[in-house]
Amino acid sequence: EADWDTFKAQGLQRPSPVFAANRYPYQLPEHSQKEGSHAWQRRAQHWILWYFHFPWEDLADPTDAQIERDVRKKLQALLDTTEFTHADYIWYHNPSMSVPE
Repeated sequence: EADWDTFKAQGLQRPSPVFAANRYPYQLPEHSQKEGSHAWQRRAQHWILWYFHFPWEDLADPTDAQIERDVRKKLQALLDTTEFTHADYIWYHNPSMSVPE
């Protein structure tokens, strides 16, 4: 369990949103059998964007515009670590969250 008193006492920065590949992605068909193609080119990817909140705070309720900015920023940072210069993407609010609000 987190020690929130120590966290607050140390004056640490609030963690930024986390953009990560989903551990349990949708089972999607492969579209490219081209030898040597990157995994991202063979199949649509399923990533998540998590917003942090302290236990004493209300849940984050970012606007669609804020989510769009955060996804673009995180996706560009990820692309900057690869040979890719751009990517197509969509995002949506999870319609059936497994972690209750």
